[in-house]
Amino acid sequence: MLLGYYKNFLSTLFDFRRNFKKGGKPKPTEGGRGFVMSTGNEEFGFSGLIDYICINNLRAMVKQRVYIDTSVVGGYFDDEFSADTKKLFERIINEDFKVYLSEISKLELLPAPKHVQDVINLIPPKSLIILEFTDESKQLAELYVNEKILGATSMDDAYHIAIATVNRIDVLLSWNFKHIVNWDKIRLFNAINMKLGYPPIEIRSPKELLKYED
Repeated sequence: MLLGYYKNFLSTLFDFRRNFKKGGKPKPTEGGRGFVMSTGNEEFGFSGLIDYICINNLRAMVKQRVYIDTSVVGGYFDDEFSADTKKLFERIINEDFKVYLSEISKLELLPAPKHVQDVINLIPPKSLIILEFTDESKQLAELYVNEKILGATSMDDAYHIAIATVNRIDVLLSWNFKHIVNWDKIRLFNAINMKLGYPPIEIRSPKELLKYED
């Protein structure tokens, strides 16, 4: 829970910073003792900003926003990953998370056998959100490839990471240890994300979201 709180706290701060970089200007407060900053249609003093972040992100503590890539869906029937994937889906079916897929996920699953495609139907409809593949996500993914973090043949992997980043997802889950759940690559993804004003993206394997007995 605390991870989700601080993750969303940082995300809001990064949005505030990006707004400032795009032309937002501080304005003096009454009495000249501080400033307010415009973010979208709202203005905040420093204490007001902190209140805004705390109130909105305390709500986000209730359920983590989890993006699952196609390897997690396919992992349900994979000999190596099946046991842990099914435990993850127990939590998903229990509505412990908000689960996010993308239009890229749907395209990747088209050639898959029907029983693999049907894994998506295990996700409660009110917990499932399909994210659009936007120009912003495409440009970020292309930058990952242009910077040689991923090869051109791994563009779909770059799309997953970019979509999760742009949408401020709490954690991206994958069984792809070569291209996604890879410490060196995660550092490079986040170096680019933070340079562009995005918050860092958490990337984990499904094992890290399982519940274990004490």
